[in-house]
Amino acid sequence: TPLRLYADVKRASPQGDVALLLRENSNAPLKLSGVSARLAQLLLAGTSLAALQDELAKHHPQATAEQCQQALRTFLQRLRQANMIDEGTERPAVAKVAGRIPLPNPDAAARRLASLLQPVPRWLGCSLLLAAAAVALWQAVASLPTLNLWLMQGEWLGSQLFVMVVGIPLWLLLHEMGHAVACRLYGCPVLGAGLQFRGWWLPSAFVNTSAIALYPQRGIQVAVALAGPLVDLLCLGTLAALSETAVAATVHPLQLLVLIGLLFNLTPFRLSDMNRAFQAFAQRDASGKNLSWSAAGRRLFISYCLLYGMVMAGLMAWISMVVWQRIANWLAAGAGL
Repeated sequence: TPLRLYADVKRASPQGDVALLLRENSNAPLKLSGVSARLAQLLLAGTSLAALQDELAKHHPQATAEQCQQALRTFLQRLRQANMIDEGTERPAVAKVAGRIPLPNPDAAARRLASLLQPVPRWLGCSLLLAAAAVALWQAVASLPTLNLWLMQGEWLGSQLFVMVVGIPLWLLLHEMGHAVACRLYGCPVLGAGLQFRGWWLPSAFVNTSAIALYPQRGIQVAVALAGPLVDLLCLGTLAALSETAVAATVHPLQLLVLIGLLFNLTPFRLSDMNRAFQAFAQRDASGKNLSWSAAGRRLFISYCLLYGMVMAGLMAWISMVVWQRIANWLAAGAGL
């Protein structure tokens, strides 16, 4: 009977000869190195017990056959305990997390997209992304007066509801695919996707990129965390450009929602993409719960919190002004009757 790992087991190599085996919808990786990593590679493709024993004997020519068999039994037992090896028996189901609804894993699509982007030189790709982000930011800021005018005086149209029903899922899909593709660009698998409920009532899409935290390069963790907000900014810039065309009134509500979503994804005060980016530069204690910052990291985080607080204060003032103007318009219209 051929031996193989289950189809949902992914392999990642964060450094050197170290390999990580990860299951979909699980945050418990199995860390392997040396000949164990080579055996795992054989199991991913499908192999036999004899082939595994031959591979062990090749790497340890001084070991006896009994020693190789004992080492192989120990290795396979680790895989059984991790519920990763397919031996033809019924597999225990993964425990469901309360408040989460699993969705199809986008790992295969993300891997294909990443393979198309990988031939592009790193410097060129980064330059194009920065240029696109700068243009999108400029376009978004330039469109704020038009958006403000619509909020003050504009009307709600039936077509806006259609655009929002179609546009919101598409925007969320692009946001999460941004995380997934960035993860795959660095060779790290995506471990699942789904919907989770914040406070048990607000649905939020997610992709499981937790394996990227096992990579020692902090810059990689930051890039994956910020890929989603970068996609938000590009979507916002696209909608801002459309707001200067004949379909302006149709896209304004979606533009406002994407703007708010971008700001929430950049908040440092709750679990968000920006929060995860900052956590990449913090050290966890032995319990894994508490973070410790360097002096420079603490200053940077505090400075960002102050900047974000000022932006949000401006947003709250803007929303208050819009609400009062709407009330004034309503009262004026009522007095005119």
